[in-house]
Amino acid sequence: MHQIEPLMAEADERDRRYFKLLSIKVADKADLLLPTDTAAWQLVDWYEQHGDSRLLPMAYYYAARVCRTRNDSPQALDYLLKAHDLLRDDDSQLHLKAVVNSQMGYIFSQQKLYQYALAAFRNSYRYDSLLRDTTGMILNLRDLGFNYENLGERDSSICYFEQAMSLAELQNEKLIVMQMKVQMANVYLKIGKINETHELISAAMNCNDKANQSATYSIAAKTYQALGLMDSASFCYNRLSSLPSVYAKKVGYKGLSDYLVSKGNIKEALQNFNPHCSCIKIQS
Repeated sequence: MHQIEPLMAEADERDRRYFKLLSIKVADKADLLLPTDTAAWQLVDWYEQHGDSRLLPMAYYYAARVCRTRNDSPQALDYLLKAHDLLRDDDSQLHLKAVVNSQMGYIFSQQKLYQYALAAFRNSYRYDSLLRDTTGMILNLRDLGFNYENLGERDSSICYFEQAMSLAELQNEKLIVMQMKVQMANVYLKIGKINETHELISAAMNCNDKANQSATYSIAAKTYQALGLMDSASFCYNRLSSLPSVYAKKVGYKGLSDYLVSKGNIKEALQNFNPHCSCIKIQS
């Protein structure tokens, strides 16, 4: 795109705007820095006033993506709703309909509007099914599971996680399979099914998934505690305290402190309790 950009100086306004829209799309796909929200607003304004109306939903979608990178969820949702309304009866842009709905689902979920999130992820799943986009379907099933878990509907949550895991296994998506095992283990732990939790979390611990280390070791520590395997729980808390996440450190140090107190090692427990308190201060 950078090689083409100098050539666009001589292009007409319509082509320059379309090139800008494609540039944002490429940057978003490649996880590169997106333009300012002002640039996105100007692009939307131009397509609303002058551009090809068929590209306006795409302009809304990528403006929403820009807003999300700047933590402006209300404006992002506004753009997504506008795109959703324009795409409602347009079956020629199923992929755009799928990603618009999934992004709406994430924002609703962040705002704890779980029922709205479920509706959005169901729509996204339907469009991805029509496209036979298996990866999109897996992610939608996963997100449906998350939101049912947030609503406390754990049977439904496990059902969707199992569907996501089965589909991921068919696609040989090993990391997603492990992520689903961690999520299912978390649900089983909450409802007191310790043996099922132990089986799932043991499998997850054998996978080097750095993105889910915090959740994996936290669930494993609680599982080992419930089984009375305190040395194994201590190992997990030690791993948590070494992770870069402040939240992981807090759980790790507190777990180690409690474990050492139970052993009567009060002095060592205090040494872990001080970093635990520091983690709390960092959060606030």
